[in-house]
Amino acid sequence: MNHKLKYYKHENCKVAKGVINFDLLTCAIEVEAPVTFRILILKSSKIFYFRASDPASLKEWVYAIHRQILLSEGARHPLTSVSLQPNFWKYDRMSQEALMQTANTGDLILFRSYGFMAKVQRLFTCSYTG
Repeated sequence: MNHKLKYYKHENCKVAKGVINFDLLTCAIEVEAPVTFRILILKSSKIFYFRASDPASLKEWVYAIHRQILLSEGARHPLTSVSLQPNFWKYDRMSQEALMQTANTGDLILFRSYGFMAKVQRLFTCSYTG
């Protein structure tokens, strides 16, 4: 199952501004005020602040997110390796287990990287984007 919270700059935006993958992070959620809550990440100084439109919406959001946190791998096993990476929330990541379950023999996997070998791979697979 996919235990992620993606957030966007605005309602009509198609590209996520960030991703909190509860399967790769150990998180906690705290209510701060009548309509605000935050998500804390183990071994990271990064704190995500969210504001609901009203107290009823806050309750729904906190319940839904807390449920995903409790069902995630990060809740079962304290995970910190991803949270030690700079800007870990800016990219959607996948665990090795999820990759092994998803990928099929013969699949070509392109990784987002700016290194020389990644550029060569994109060139030969005609997936070079500039």
